[in-house]
Amino acid sequence: MRAGLLRDVISIRNPVTTARSTDGAPIETESTLLRNVWARVDHKTGSETYRNRNRWEINETDFFIRYTTAAITKSMHVNYNGNDYDIKAIINVDERDREIQLITTKYS
Repeated sequence: MRAGLLRDVISIRNPVTTARSTDGAPIETESTLLRNVWARVDHKTGSETYRNRNRWEINETDFFIRYTTAAITKSMHVNYNGNDYDIKAIINVDERDREIQLITTKYS
């Protein structure tokens, strides 16, 4: 992977969890797994669908990052330019432990 292709910064985050404070009030917490990960962004397709009388825009985007041994799972999401993308698949490109492809979807 050529470093010059990694032009955008993304964050890979754990999903939002709800914890309880000492007085029992719910507190939403979000922990960051990786910060300032350089990536190559490849916007794939965009479409729209209607569900329950609401219009949803669906954008599919692939993020390519350097290989990492950190455990990235499908329950996490990618934050890019203030938008959250759900991870649909995690691919070790060519099984060479050099590059990871994150296939994501954003609903808006």
